[in-house]
Amino acid sequence: MVYKTHTNLRDAKFRPAVLLAFAVMTLVAGCAQTSAPLLQRAAYERSLGRTSQLGVGDKVRINVFGESDLTGVYSVTADGQIEFPLIGAVRAEGLTLTAFRQHLKSRLANGYLSNPKITVEIDSYRPIFIHGEVRNGGEYPYRIGRRLKDAIAVAVAGGFNYRADEVRVLLTREGDIGQVWANVDDNIVIMPGDNIRVVERFF
Repeated sequence: MVYKTHTNLRDAKFRPAVLLAFAVMTLVAGCAQTSAPLLQRAAYERSLGRTSQLGVGDKVRINVFGESDLTGVYSVTADGQIEFPLIGAVRAEGLTLTAFRQHLKSRLANGYLSNPKITVEIDSYRPIFIHGEVRNGGEYPYRIGRRLKDAIAVAVAGGFNYRADEVRVLLTREGDIGQVWANVDDNIVIMPGDNIRVVERFF
Protein backbone atom coordinates (compact mmCIF):
# COMPACT_ATOMS: atom_id res chain seq x y z
CA MET A 1 0.00 0.00 0.00
CA VAL A 2 2.87 2.35 0.76
CA TYR A 3 4.43 1.59 -2.60
CA LYS A 4 1.18 2.33 -4.40
CA THR A 5 0.86 5.68 -2.65
CA HIS A 6 4.41 6.57 -3.60
CA THR A 7 3.73 5.74 -7.25
CA ASN A 8 0.64 7.92 -7.29
CA LEU A 9 2.60 10.81 -5.79
CA ARG A 10 5.28 10.39 -8.40
CA ASP A 11 2.68 10.39 -11.19
CA ALA A 12 1.07 13.48 -9.72
CA LYS A 13 4.45 15.17 -9.60
CA PHE A 14 5.24 14.60 -13.26
CA ARG A 15 1.76 15.05 -14.70
CA PRO A 16 2.02 18.90 -14.89
CA ALA A 17 5.32 18.57 -16.74
CA VAL A 18 3.76 16.19 -19.26
CA LEU A 19 0.80 18.51 -19.77
CA LEU A 20 3.11 21.47 -20.20
CA ALA A 21 5.19 19.62 -22.78
CA PHE A 22 2.05 18.69 -24.69
CA ALA A 23 0.84 22.28 -24.61
CA VAL A 24 4.20 23.52 -25.93
CA MET A 25 4.17 20.95 -28.75
CA THR A 26 0.64 21.97 -29.70
CA LEU A 27 1.60 25.66 -29.66
CA VAL A 28 4.66 25.04 -31.81
CA ALA A 29 2.63 23.04 -34.31
CA GLY A 30 0.01 25.77 -34.37
CA CYS A 31 2.62 28.47 -34.95
CA ALA A 32 4.14 26.46 -37.78
CA GLN A 33 0.75 26.21 -39.45
CA THR A 34 0.03 29.93 -39.08
CA SER A 35 3.28 31.12 -40.63
CA ALA A 36 1.46 31.85 -43.89
CA PRO A 37 -0.26 35.26 -44.11
CA LEU A 38 -4.01 35.68 -44.38
CA LEU A 39 -5.25 36.23 -47.93
CA GLN A 40 -5.78 39.96 -48.42
CA ARG A 41 -8.70 41.21 -50.48
CA ALA A 42 -6.51 43.36 -52.75
CA ALA A 43 -4.21 40.45 -53.59
CA TYR A 44 -7.21 38.22 -54.17
CA GLU A 45 -8.83 40.68 -56.57
CA ARG A 46 -5.56 41.06 -58.50
CA SER A 47 -5.34 37.30 -58.89
CA LEU A 48 -8.79 37.15 -60.47
CA GLY A 49 -7.34 38.98 -63.46
CA ARG A 50 -5.23 35.92 -64.16
CA THR A 51 -8.19 33.71 -65.05
CA SER A 52 -7.46 33.94 -68.77
CA GLN A 53 -3.70 33.56 -68.45
CA LEU A 54 -2.37 30.27 -69.68
CA GLY A 55 -0.49 27.93 -67.38
CA VAL A 56 1.20 24.54 -67.37
CA GLY A 57 -1.40 21.84 -67.96
CA ASP A 58 -3.88 24.00 -69.88
CA LYS A 59 -5.07 22.73 -73.24
CA VAL A 60 -5.94 25.13 -76.05
CA ARG A 61 -7.77 24.57 -79.30
CA ILE A 62 -5.97 26.37 -82.13
CA ASN A 63 -7.67 26.80 -85.49
CA VAL A 64 -5.52 27.98 -88.40
CA PHE A 65 -7.91 28.67 -91.27
CA GLY A 66 -7.09 26.74 -94.40
CA GLU A 67 -4.41 24.70 -92.59
CA SER A 68 -6.02 21.52 -91.27
CA ASP A 69 -2.63 20.02 -90.46
CA LEU A 70 -1.99 22.83 -87.98
CA THR A 71 -5.45 22.92 -86.43
CA GLY A 72 -5.90 20.94 -83.22
CA VAL A 73 -5.67 20.81 -79.42
CA TYR A 74 -2.31 21.60 -77.85
CA SER A 75 -1.09 21.35 -74.25
CA VAL A 76 1.08 23.82 -72.36
CA THR A 77 4.10 21.74 -71.42
CA ALA A 78 6.07 21.73 -68.15
CA ASP A 79 8.40 24.44 -69.49
CA GLY A 80 5.45 26.75 -70.21
CA GLN A 81 5.44 26.33 -73.98
CA ILE A 82 3.35 24.78 -76.72
CA GLU A 83 5.02 22.60 -79.31
CA PHE A 84 3.58 23.73 -82.62
CA PRO A 85 4.18 22.26 -86.10
CA LEU A 86 6.56 24.16 -88.43
CA ILE A 87 7.82 26.58 -85.79
CA GLY A 88 8.49 24.42 -82.72
CA ALA A 89 8.16 25.71 -79.14
CA VAL A 90 5.95 28.78 -78.64
CA ARG A 91 5.79 30.57 -75.29
CA ALA A 92 2.35 30.29 -73.65
CA GLU A 93 2.57 30.36 -69.85
CA GLY A 94 1.52 33.69 -68.37
CA LEU A 95 -0.02 34.97 -71.60
CA THR A 96 -3.69 35.70 -72.16
CA LEU A 97 -5.37 33.94 -75.06
CA THR A 98 -5.25 37.18 -77.06
CA ALA A 99 -1.54 37.71 -76.39
CA PHE A 100 -0.75 34.09 -77.22
CA ARG A 101 -2.74 34.27 -80.47
CA GLN A 102 -0.82 37.39 -81.54
CA HIS A 103 2.47 35.77 -80.62
CA LEU A 104 1.66 32.61 -82.56
CA LYS A 105 0.41 34.60 -85.54
CA SER A 106 3.64 36.61 -85.60
CA ARG A 107 5.74 33.46 -85.50
CA LEU A 108 3.79 31.81 -88.32
CA ALA A 109 3.88 34.97 -90.46
CA ASN A 110 7.67 35.07 -90.15
CA GLY A 111 8.45 32.99 -93.23
CA TYR A 112 5.88 30.19 -92.83
CA LEU A 113 2.38 31.46 -93.73
CA SER A 114 1.20 34.57 -95.51
CA ASN A 115 -1.23 36.54 -93.32
CA PRO A 116 -2.32 33.57 -91.14
CA LYS A 117 -5.83 33.70 -89.65
CA ILE A 118 -5.95 32.08 -86.22
CA THR A 119 -8.43 31.54 -83.41
CA VAL A 120 -7.43 30.26 -79.98
CA GLU A 121 -9.77 29.10 -77.22
CA ILE A 122 -9.48 27.09 -74.02
CA ASP A 123 -10.20 23.40 -74.47
CA SER A 124 -9.62 22.56 -70.79
CA TYR A 125 -7.97 24.32 -67.84
CA ARG A 126 -5.29 22.84 -65.62
CA PRO A 127 -6.79 21.06 -62.59
CA ILE A 128 -7.07 22.13 -58.97
CA PHE A 129 -5.76 20.04 -56.06
CA ILE A 130 -7.56 19.40 -52.77
CA HIS A 131 -5.83 17.42 -50.03
CA GLY A 132 -5.39 17.15 -46.29
CA GLU A 133 -8.33 16.61 -43.93
CA VAL A 134 -10.95 15.85 -46.60
CA ARG A 135 -12.63 12.56 -47.36
CA ASN A 136 -11.65 12.32 -51.03
CA GLY A 137 -8.59 14.43 -51.70
CA GLY A 138 -6.91 14.53 -55.07
CA GLU A 139 -6.93 16.28 -58.43
CA TYR A 140 -10.17 17.80 -59.71
CA PRO A 141 -11.18 19.55 -62.94
CA TYR A 142 -11.31 23.33 -62.80
CA ARG A 143 -14.73 24.94 -63.23
CA ILE A 144 -15.08 28.66 -63.98
CA GLY A 145 -16.66 30.56 -61.11
CA ARG A 146 -16.48 27.76 -58.53
CA ARG A 147 -16.07 29.01 -54.95
CA LEU A 148 -13.68 27.68 -52.33
CA LYS A 149 -16.47 26.37 -50.15
CA ASP A 150 -18.07 24.58 -53.09
CA ALA A 151 -14.74 23.00 -54.04
CA ILE A 152 -14.51 21.36 -50.62
CA ALA A 153 -18.17 20.32 -50.57
CA VAL A 154 -19.49 16.81 -50.97
CA ALA A 155 -19.90 17.11 -54.75
CA VAL A 156 -16.17 17.65 -55.23
CA ALA A 157 -14.04 16.40 -52.37
CA GLY A 158 -16.47 14.56 -50.12
CA GLY A 159 -16.46 17.28 -47.50
CA PHE A 160 -14.34 17.66 -44.36
CA ASN A 161 -13.37 14.76 -42.15
CA TYR A 162 -13.77 14.90 -38.36
CA ARG A 163 -10.25 16.30 -37.74
CA ALA A 164 -10.52 19.19 -40.17
CA ASP A 165 -10.28 22.89 -39.47
CA GLU A 166 -13.50 23.96 -41.17
CA VAL A 167 -12.86 27.70 -40.80
CA ARG A 168 -9.76 28.27 -42.93
CA VAL A 169 -7.49 26.41 -45.34
CA LEU A 170 -4.03 26.86 -46.79
CA LEU A 171 -4.33 28.06 -50.37
CA THR A 172 -1.34 27.99 -52.71
CA ARG A 173 -1.87 30.03 -55.86
CA GLU A 174 0.40 30.81 -58.78
CA GLY A 175 1.65 34.38 -59.04
CA ASP A 176 2.21 36.94 -56.31
CA ILE A 177 -0.13 35.36 -53.75
CA GLY A 178 1.90 32.23 -53.06
CA GLN A 179 0.74 30.32 -49.96
CA VAL A 180 -1.83 32.05 -47.77
CA TRP A 181 -4.57 31.29 -45.27
CA ALA A 182 -8.03 31.62 -46.81
CA ASN A 183 -11.29 31.73 -44.88
CA VAL A 184 -13.69 29.10 -46.20
CA ASP A 185 -16.73 31.39 -45.94
CA ASP A 186 -15.14 34.38 -47.72
CA ASN A 187 -16.68 33.56 -51.12
CA ILE A 188 -13.25 33.12 -52.70
CA VAL A 189 -13.28 32.10 -56.36
CA ILE A 190 -11.03 29.15 -57.20
CA MET A 191 -8.42 29.64 -59.94
CA PRO A 192 -6.86 27.10 -62.32
CA GLY A 193 -3.96 25.29 -60.64
CA ASP A 194 -5.02 26.21 -57.08
CA ASN A 195 -3.71 23.90 -54.36
CA ILE A 196 -6.04 23.69 -51.35
CA ARG A 197 -4.84 22.03 -48.16
CA VAL A 198 -7.37 21.46 -45.39
CA VAL A 199 -5.39 21.34 -42.16
CA GLU A 200 -6.06 19.54 -38.90
CA ARG A 201 -7.56 21.57 -36.09
CA PHE A 202 -5.57 21.76 -32.84
CA PHE A 203 -8.37 22.21 -30.32
